[in-house]
Amino acid sequence: MLDLITQTPYFGLVISLLFFILFSKLSARFHLAILNPLLFTIIAIILVLSLFDIPLENYQIGGNLIQTLISPVQALVIGVSLYKQKDNLLKYFVPILISVTVGCIFVVFFVVFLGNALAIPEEVVLASIPKSVTTAVAMEISDKMGWIVSITVMFVILTGIFGAVIAPYCIKLAKIKNPVSKGLGIGTAAHAVGTSYAMKLGEVEGAMSGLTIGLHAIIASIVLPLLIRLLGL
Repeated sequence: MLDLITQTPYFGLVISLLFFILFSKLSARFHLAILNPLLFTIIAIILVLSLFDIPLENYQIGGNLIQTLISPVQALVIGVSLYKQKDNLLKYFVPILISVTVGCIFVVFFVVFLGNALAIPEEVVLASIPKSVTTAVAMEISDKMGWIVSITVMFVILTGIFGAVIAPYCIKLAKIKNPVSKGLGIGTAAHAVGTSYAMKLGEVEGAMSGLTIGLHAIIASIVLPLLIRLLGL
């Protein structure tokens, strides 16, 4: 009976949505950065699959439906975000463009340096390079570059979660007061997951972080392949 249920497309889809809604409500209730809905949804799904000995393939039947929807939904979100924030984009165009571009370039050098220092296999290092880009675009970059897409997705998710958790501490440590700067930093480093935290800080922070997601996706699509060829990777 359990096998029949888990082999339907609805199984992976339903448990993913239910867990995410549950942990989103808990996060909103307790206001704890560490209580990230995406992180705990992933943990809960892993526990369910392990406890009931459910094959990963069964979950992926429905899980793949979510992945299929990611690209068009995020493309829509990016487009709407850029349009709604066009005034802020024009007002702060130069500092935004410089900040996001520098952040994009820094990620590449940081990942390559850390990978070499820790002797991490090159295929893992390369696949982790788009980690700060929003999921749909990161997957496309990874696929076009011939990298391992599943590793890219893993690093994108981990980066977003980790960024959302440590963002308040980084802001406090760096004594960042400007709401535009807060939004730019969070959006560039931690994409959509980080933006969910930025929105809690204020309207400007959330708007700038959301704007940065779209801009970073565009810049990364151009800059990352060029940097990889320049570095001879």
